[in-house]
Amino acid sequence: MTEYTIKRAIRVPQLKLEEGHTYDVRFEDIITEEPAKGRNAEGMVKLAKVTDLTDGEIKQIIVGSVLGQLLADESDYVGKLYRIGVGFIRAENSWRDYNLWEIAPEKE
Repeated sequence: MTEYTIKRAIRVPQLKLEEGHTYDVRFEDIITEEPAKGRNAEGMVKLAKVTDLTDGEIKQIIVGSVLGQLLADESDYVGKLYRIGVGFIRAENSWRDYNLWEIAPEKE
């Protein structure tokens, strides 16, 4: 290790949104659309840079269409705190349900 301070992360870790869990995040920037990466990946994916409020680290999340629509309805989500509830894919649906709540920091 050296005596240097990290200026910025080149690779931002992914926060995987798993069904049945909730995640408290702050959106740091608008959602971007980028080419999918990986051996079998094709097409485009929507990504959002967030701060994971559990550990304070900046991460990125893949934004599916349902979550993307909830955020589009918010229109000014950047800089705000949200709790994302990840639902299950039900047999009659081909999409995952999400809940989105705007949250406030606890008082100190």
